[in-house]
Amino acid sequence: MAELVQAPMLNANILFYLFFAGAGAGSYLLASLVSLIVRFTRGERIHGYLPLASGGLIIGPALVLFGAVFLVADLGLPERAWLILLSPIPSILNIGAWLIVAFIALSAALFAIRHLRGLHLPRALLTTLDVLSSLAASGIVLYTGVFLAGMPALPFLHSLALVVLLAASALSCGAAVITLYGFFCFSHKAMSYGLTAAPFIDLPLLTAELLSLAALLATSAFGGTPTAQASAWMLLSGELAVPFWLGATVAGLVLPVILDLSDFFGHRPRRLAVGALLVLGGGLILRYCLLAAARPVDLLDVLQLPLLSYGSMISGF
Repeated sequence: MAELVQAPMLNANILFYLFFAGAGAGSYLLASLVSLIVRFTRGERIHGYLPLASGGLIIGPALVLFGAVFLVADLGLPERAWLILLSPIPSILNIGAWLIVAFIALSAALFAIRHLRGLHLPRALLTTLDVLSSLAASGIVLYTGVFLAGMPALPFLHSLALVVLLAASALSCGAAVITLYGFFCFSHKAMSYGLTAAPFIDLPLLTAELLSLAALLATSAFGGTPTAQASAWMLLSGELAVPFWLGATVAGLVLPVILDLSDFFGHRPRRLAVGALLVLGGGLILRYCLLAAARPVDLLDVLQLPLLSYGSMISGF
């Protein structure tokens, strides 16, 4: 019980929801963007990436749905999920639940349309559904960070840097899912071509993840409340330093960057697959470390705690 009080967000259901929903929405969003670009361009080069990207359109919704199972499990009773969905009062939980429902419905409709033979719908309608599903996926990618950062009672997570960090991590994990899909379907010649684009997508996302993580730790360790400082140093040199540095940072970020850079000197799909596995493992460990380090506000923070609103979060960053 003491551990739950110290780390109130450290919960297996929350951890797996954050990971699977983020990776699923991230993979779908990247694949959907490629699909939209292909629809409005004629270049053969960009069309060559479509077979690889199609994996994200299939696997992404499945991962989000799988993650939603953990979210419902965390509520205790399935009926509570309906209460959140049907609540007349808008809330961050209510918005997140509707984003998941809208995303699953839209992506399922698009999947059916793409795979039903003889069904021809207007291009404008397909584009509209693609855009709406992409917006829903974007909402899920951003939601987890906004949800956690909107908790002033957890000063370490109460930061805009966390929103950027989790969004970048969701997209990099999504790119890793697509890369692994391409690797295991490598017998298809088009997959080999699509994998050559992986480093160009991975590197900016991993760089954004590294920079936002550094910003979160720097602002917390040297300018945050006492509780935020304690949480940051728990990761930097405390009890969570080993999984944070070896798992989340070195294995999950630094090594994948090195592997991506090495691909410019010789394309090796197996090397990219190893990097993708490291990104996924590091993404899971990163979320564990963030949840485990988050501590509730204590008496020393009260005088430094800003107004409990998103406006204070923005003005304080």
